[in-house]
Amino acid sequence: MTSITYTGVLVVGAGPAGLTLAADLLRRNVSVRLIDQAGSPAPTSRATSLTPRTLEVLDDLGIAQELLDTGIRIRTAEAYQGQNRAFRLTFPETGQTRYPFLLNNSQRQTEDLMTVRVRALGGTVERERRLIGLRQDRKGVVALIDGPAGPEEIHAKWLIGADGGRSTVRNTLGIPFEGKTGTLEETIVLGDVHIDWNLPSDRLYSWFNEDGALLAFPFREPGRWRITAALSPAEEADGRLIEDSIERFTELYQRRTGDTTSRLTDMQGFSVYRVNQRVVDHYRRGRVVLMGDAAHVHTPAGGLGMNTGIQDAYSLGWRLAIAVQRGDDTAIESYERERRPVALALLSSTGNLQRLWSIRDRRVQHVRDSALQIVLNLGPVRRAFFAGAGQLNVTYRARSRIGRRSGPRVGDRIPDVRVAHGNTEQSWLHEHLRGTQPVLIVLAGDRISNRGVDDRLTALAHDAQRRSVTLLYVEAPGVDHAERGGVTTVVDTHGDLHRRFHARTARSIVVRPDKHIAAISTAHDPAILALAESLTHRPETMSEFPRRA
Repeated sequence: MTSITYTGVLVVGAGPAGLTLAADLLRRNVSVRLIDQAGSPAPTSRATSLTPRTLEVLDDLGIAQELLDTGIRIRTAEAYQGQNRAFRLTFPETGQTRYPFLLNNSQRQTEDLMTVRVRALGGTVERERRLIGLRQDRKGVVALIDGPAGPEEIHAKWLIGADGGRSTVRNTLGIPFEGKTGTLEETIVLGDVHIDWNLPSDRLYSWFNEDGALLAFPFREPGRWRITAALSPAEEADGRLIEDSIERFTELYQRRTGDTTSRLTDMQGFSVYRVNQRVVDHYRRGRVVLMGDAAHVHTPAGGLGMNTGIQDAYSLGWRLAIAVQRGDDTAIESYERERRPVALALLSSTGNLQRLWSIRDRRVQHVRDSALQIVLNLGPVRRAFFAGAGQLNVTYRARSRIGRRSGPRVGDRIPDVRVAHGNTEQSWLHEHLRGTQPVLIVLAGDRISNRGVDDRLTALAHDAQRRSVTLLYVEAPGVDHAERGGVTTVVDTHGDLHRRFHARTARSIVVRPDKHIAAISTAHDPAILALAESLTHRPETMSEFPRRA
């Protein structure tokens, strides 16, 4: 007999994207079911690095510190031709994030910590539960699920496909997955091995020769490295190097690096795959939404696949909360409009990086490496490269208009800068933006032009509280700190925020729940709070959706 249950959101797929969305919805008190057809998490994976932007997301969800404790921070990348170093890149301190590094960790470890967080928020991962059909009606989605306990019919207001590149949700809906497999003509092999070398484990390494490239990524376990390499056509045709064999993997390593003395042992998670470049035309059909690899897949160059899926989920979560709790479907419309261009840009940038990485002509490699050595040591270029690699420059700006001055704009991520709370306590701006609701930041500007601000702030604070909007007042540096009008107040320690927003006079900034800017205006624009209120959700009670019927 088929049981019938109800929920606000059904998430299909318990990888990093699905787990992120479930955690985000649970902390917003949205009822959610998270199912996965696998009996357990995959023991190995292709994904390793977490970008600074993803770490900011996971900090907001409450698990960044645990990841920092188990991962390894990468601040340097080195490239070699045999034993000769071709170039070195050190990530700069940008002053825009408290995470100026990549964090290397296994996807399994990341998923385990996310699962713990989901459970702490009252959720669970329902394994061995397979989607076998769905239909939509005016109330939402009806999904037919099969599993060890028998069939179940789940009625959900929204269904989210987070079930990977071979997505059952996407295929069930017949949504085209445009692109090609092997468009870059690359076959990738990877494995996690123990290496008895003495290279520092706080950086990434790459080697290039006429056969192709090999990259090495460190893990926290001493001596454990992720090795990944692109095979040449001759190597692929030969077939020996795609065998799950430590001897063959060692042979590949020695060919690429010229290192015949280091010993590779204890290989785990060996896999072979072709490079994929695909993206769906639309992320949504009715009350079904796609995210992560179900919506886009691309070359592993840059290591941004898992990160982009997590950020898809973070972008979708607050919108779903509004849609479920306020019945406002328009909140979902901007998700595709904002996230699909990010995926398309990622396909382009990682494809170009893969081509750069895949150069096999030694003379062209030498020209490439010499140019990179010069260009990447230029401060502005190095900072721009890190902002891109770290996904700090992802923006949802409208079309640029000539003549607009520089600085953050609507759609940009709000920079994370140093602030002081109290007389000595130093923190970062994003620490004061944590949570599920939008934040109205008021920059004080020139203190002289803002005399008598306390009364206005008190009135603004009362109005913000009534509208479920958090208010944060940011003083310019050099101002004696005081709680103004009962409003949480911090000092812009180095004046970075005021300088970037050209805030000589008071300014107001509405920050969305995903930490992107929704509006920039004068400090006392009466429309600013109404806009902020439109980004809030009204928590439901879980009992609105009985689990069994």
